[in-house]
Amino acid sequence: DWRVTHLPKMKRFESTGIFGGMKGFKGSGIIIFMIRWFLSRRLQESNVLQKYDTFVITRADHYYLCPHQFTDFKVGNGNVWTPRGEEYGGVTDRHVVVSKTDILKSLDVLPSFLSKPFEDTIPLDNNDMNPERILKQSWIRNGLKLKNFPRVMATCATKTDTTRWNLAKQTKDNMVEGKPTLFKKYNKEWILAKRVCTRRGEMLGKNETKIASTYFSM
Repeated sequence: DWRVTHLPKMKRFESTGIFGGMKGFKGSGIIIFMIRWFLSRRLQESNVLQKYDTFVITRADHYYLCPHQFTDFKVGNGNVWTPRGEEYGGVTDRHVVVSKTDILKSLDVLPSFLSKPFEDTIPLDNNDMNPERILKQSWIRNGLKLKNFPRVMATCATKTDTTRWNLAKQTKDNMVEGKPTLFKKYNKEWILAKRVCTRRGEMLGKNETKIASTYFSM
């Protein structure tokens, strides 16, 4: 029972976000990893894996500043692609592009953690673990190859959005340009994405951006 073998050792990580979603823990780490587990189950129960070669696992609150040409990425052969930035010593857990042959390995985080001794994932002398580092470690152990691409998206929020981690500042200077009901959530993401899209000369128009955000969210 993980409540006996793992839960007592989780207590020292109450504020790191790894186990957020459990009572008394900050952040949403467990929620993120549970969603991956649910997705893995659904993919295996359906025939979706037979219909598509490439999968994009992302967020509904991503705002795309220019086209996300993920079909150009070389997937398969263990490659998993994530955008640069928001890595915190690991890999960002907000977006990944992966092949149908590697997607189940990329989603296998929580089952492996709970089925092995706690210290196999988090050594007793390591107090710096977070969801991003857990994800990176899991992918490497599953034989996946970490690839990254220039960021073209950033997270946003509305006035009524709730969160377990970071609230978007609802100020005029933090408003998404041309979108009075949207606010930037992580400013560093926006700086990176805007720099990439401006350099490419591919900044989407005000109407186009909304369409891109809707199209690429799953």
